[in-house]
Amino acid sequence: KFGLREIVQLAQSGQERAALSTVGKFVTALAGAGYLTPLRRHQPTSPTSNGERRWVLVRDTGPATPIVRRGAGCVRDRNTGEEYPIAQRHRS
Repeated sequence: KFGLREIVQLAQSGQERAALSTVGKFVTALAGAGYLTPLRRHQPTSPTSNGERRWVLVRDTGPATPIVRRGAGCVRDRNTGEEYPIAQRHRS
């Protein structure tokens, strides 16, 4: 279970531009392809926030990171060789 900010904190080296946006797009694509499922939003920390979306991994096929192929509208699983279409149903 994770939120976007947690992933950015773990992964960024400080050289990335718009890391949160980039991670959000990747997570949204993985959710659309069935790798992730959204959870309830995390408790807001400010009065104007509706909280951060949390995610859980539901399709763990192995150690190689899936490749998002936006032009083809799919995610390619490097562990299985399969491709999964990206449905536009989740928002980060």
